Amino acid sequence: MARFHGMVGFSVSSEDRPGIVVETYTERAYKGDVHRRSYRWSPGEHLNDDLSVDNEISIISDFYSRSHFGAIRYVRWMDQTFEVTSASIDTDTHRISLVLGGVFNVPDTESDTDS
Repeated sequence: MARFHGMVGFSVSSEDRPGIVVETYTERAYKGDVHRRSYRWSPGEHLNDDLSVDNEISIISDFYSRSHFGAIRYVRWMDQTFEVTSASIDTDTHRISLVLGGVFNVPDTESDTDS
């Protein structure tokens, strides 16, 4: 089983002005295991096909990841940023399983180093 060490991105929505919602991203470093690795190219609306992965990564959770579980949006892994398509918490082993999908374009990030 391969090991994972990378950044997990969390999204927080806040109202900048009345009626204007701004989404900000925070990244935190996590370690874990890669349970499944698979890649596929799917035809898209662009000139090149879209890369999509069905990888499953299990990270060791902490209080922040458990309390912001619904805000997990992406994972930075292997020099690429992938969207998280589904996530599940295993309360027995204190892990969060993340299933990755296509490439995720992060507009702006704030790195949080308190991990």
